[in-house]
Formats: sequence, C-alpha cells, structure tokens
Amino acid sequence: MKDGKALFARLNEFRKRIKVDSFTIAGVRLTFSGITEEANHFREIVNRIAKVNNKSHEVFVISAHNIDEIKLIDKISSDHECEIFGCPTKEPGGSGANSAYILALLGVDTAVAGAIGEDEDGQLLESSLRQAGVNTELLYRASHYPSGKTTTIVEESGKRLIAVSPGINNEFHALCSYEDILERASNAKIVHLSSFAGKSEIQLQEQLASEVKGKSIVSLTPGAIYSKKGLDRLNGLIKNVDLVFLYAEQLESLVNRSSAKSFLGGGGVCDFLEALYKWRGKKKHTSPLIVVVKDAFDGTMKHTTRRFLSVGVGVSELDSYMHPEELEPNVRLDMPDSTGAGDAAVAGFLVGMLNRASMESCIDAAFIMSSFASTRVGARTAYEEASGNIESLDSFSDNQSTAIKSEVNVEKNTLIRVDNN
Repeated sequence: MKDGKALFARLNEFRKRIKVDSFTIAGVRLTFSGITEEANHFREIVNRIAKVNNKSHEVFVISAHNIDEIKLIDKISSDHECEIFGCPTKEPGGSGANSAYILALLGVDTAVAGAIGEDEDGQLLESSLRQAGVNTELLYRASHYPSGKTTTIVEESGKRLIAVSPGINNEFHALCSYEDILERASNAKIVHLSSFAGKSEIQLQEQLASEVKGKSIVSLTPGAIYSKKGLDRLNGLIKNVDLVFLYAEQLESLVNRSSAKSFLGGGGVCDFLEALYKWRGKKKHTSPLIVVVKDAFDGTMKHTTRRFLSVGVGVSELDSYMHPEELEPNVRLDMPDSTGAGDAAVAGFLVGMLNRASMESCIDAAFIMSSFASTRVGARTAYEEASGNIESLDSFSDNQSTAIKSEVNVEKNTLIRVDNN
C-alpha cells in the first residue's frame, strides 16, 4: 500500500495553494447556503453506516475497468482539424475503479469486482489497484475478450469527449459468481455501483441493490450511459440506492427523459432535484436519498462562479438543498484534465460519511479530492504521484510531515487515517 503520510502532505500543500485556512481532509472552508442546519435524512444515512459492524470491507465497488487513452487538443468541435499535443497517455481507469483506488490510498478497506482481459492492459488495471491496497479477489479474468478501453479527447479548457470500447466489461455478468458478489456486498458498509454498457450488468446491479438494501448503504454513479435512459427505466435500481453521484447535465438527462419532467418548474439544479424527488413520491419510494450533483470545472478555476457541488436530500420531496458559493476571486489553479474528477469527488464524499462527518465536511472533502485529481492528466496520476515515499516530496521536510501527522491524529473527526507504523 502507498504511504498515506505522503498523500496527506501533498493534499495539505494543495489546500494552501487554493487559500483554504483549515484542513479536515480537504476542509475547503466555503460559505454554504441553502440550509441552516444538518439535514435529518443525511444524518440518518450516516448513522446507518456507523451502526454497521462486523463487515469485511468498508467499501465494495462494482465497476467497469478500462484503460484510458487520453489525448490533449486545442478544442473539441465538429469539422475542426487539430493537432494532438504531446504523446497520448495510457492510464488505468473505470469510474468506480478510480474511486476505489483513491479510497484505498486514504486508508479505507476497499474491494472491487469487475472483469479484465488476460492481456497487458488487464495486468496494468489489476496491478494499479493492488498497489493502492485494493482487494481484487473478485476481479474476473478471461482471454476471449480484450480489456475495456476508452479514448478521451481533452481540450485546453478541460472539456472532454469520451468514446468507450467495453470489451470484456460486457461479459462481467457471465464471468462472475453472483453468490460471491452478493456475499461480499452484504458484508460491506457501503456498496458503490458505477455504470456498465451491457444490459445484463445493469440487471445484475438492480438485483444486487434490492437484496442488500437495509444491510449495506448503496451508492450509484450512473454516468452518461445510465442517465440517458431516464428515471423511469432506472426505477428498479434508483429505488434501492441511498446515494447518487452525477453531473448536472446527467441529472437533467435523467429527468428530461422520464415522467419526472412533468414536475419540472425551472432550469436550475435545484429545480431538477425537486422534480426528481417528486417523481420518487409518485413511484412511492419510501427511503431517504442523497443526490450529489457535480458541476464541470472550467479548466483553470479562474472564473469559479459556477457552483461545483450541490447536495439534495429527501424522500418524496426535496427536504434539504445545499451548495457552496464561489471561491475567493484571486484563486488561480491550472486544471489541465478533468478525467476522474467526479470519481475523486465520490471518494472524498464517501470517506467523509464513513467518518460520520457533517454534510458540509463531506462536500469539502469531495471538492478538494476532485480538484486535486484535475491538476494532472489522467484520473489517478495526481494521487499516484502524491502517494510515493514521503522523502520524495521535496516541498516538505521531515519535521513538517511529523507535524501534519500529529494534526491528523488529534483531530476528533479526522477523515484521513495515518498509519503510525
């Protein structure tokens, strides 16, 4: 496993660069608005996590696993010819897999399930996770299909275009032992699901979510693939999850492509959240749901007037809504690639919930983890670099590292655990 002290040190350095005064795993001290007190339904779900004992893992992730080929260009536009900047990079990825990687680096006991090919790409996908400390026992391998791949085109602003070649990910349902998946999911505090391209994999996730409901907290990153199906077609899955992480445009797609559109009263994030929760009421959903809405970076954070994270909580109505205001106007931070930014946000939010943090602190953690991931090209590169040996971080002396470690250990609600050994 990587050195957690080094990662914490680099995150602390990053926190100072964006002019944040405190640090509770990225305690970005923004001014929040929308609610004045802790959302009861949010605390209810957090308390459910805290009450779950005797579990094999803190987080169990079921995800597609892909090799990301990332190419940088000047802009993404139809009928626009451009030159690729530098050499394309080849990085291990997959939405849930990226979250699992970061969670493990933060000291969270994490396991994954998925499918990889018996090829060079499959070896890279598995070794990356294992080196971070992720349990890969349920990573199934086969030779009759290649490992999944994505081609990601990133323009200078950070905007992306992603093309997916699922490969063996579409065979996960046939390769896996559902009994083993169910047992592992039932023995995890949080089961995190991310999208697959295949219909059979969605059905597997629907069945699993229904069977572990009440035993484990279930979170979902639907991505563009699931979101474009709309809420009605995803009802079998949505009704059994406790948390949903998605981008604003994906929220719009979920609502606009479903009967929830009839409840829409405006065009803002809050309006779409209200429509979603009213739709839940119509479908007679009875359990609380937390929806974390991520907004895309503009590439540099030079104009951070757009709210990056909003959170809605409720059952059949939007009971609580929270969003951060803009950052300080003098913050300047290059963010060349937003690949994996949303996955890092998921990791930050979940690790906050595992440590019984407030909703505000969970948003803080998600924001900093996400923005830090975007400082390098590739979903995991910033964390890979930051989690090397502490001696390799020339910006931190041994004394500084010791002071940071002490700060973590005395913080009552610390969100990153540092190994003293």
